[in-house]
Order: sequence, then C-alpha cells, then structure tokens
Amino acid sequence: MTLLSGLIKTSENQPMFWVAVIIDPNTENQLITLTDSRGQFAFQTQPGPHRIAVRTFGYQPWTQDMTITRGGEHKEIVLLPTLRKLNRV
Repeated sequence: MTLLSGLIKTSENQPMFWVAVIIDPNTENQLITLTDSRGQFAFQTQPGPHRIAVRTFGYQPWTQDMTITRGGEHKEIVLLPTLRKLNRV
C-alpha cells in the first residue's frame, strides 16, 4: 500500500472542506473520502494507475488519470466555480 494525499482549494487559494475525493470512481475498487477543515485528504491505496475524481456542489468536476508510485503522491487541486446563468424574472 502507498499514500495518496492532497489539498483541495479554490481559485482564491482557500481550502475547501467536505469535498468528495474518489479513487477509481464507478469501479469495484472505488474509494471515497471527504476533505477535512483544512481541505486535506489522504488514502492508502495500491501503487499503479488510478483515476482520481473530485466533486462538490457549486464547482466544476475535476478528474485526472495518474500513476501512484510506491513512494506515494501528493496533489494540490484547484476547483473552479460552476458558472450558471440565471433566468430573468
């Protein structure tokens, strides 16, 4: 096993808490965790190729394929707000 850790933040460099971080989404090996109050997350997983996904309300989904080495990986991920056009009332 090896460690995948990271930090999720906004484009204003603010940490984001309670953000879902998913390793290998929609597979039988899927792992899910939430960021803490400092925007940090950590997983113990097998080294090798993985898909990492980040999801939270009000921000664009983020997904990346990466190879996690035996020495572990640390990712800093910036989420961008979802732009929504409001209808005129």
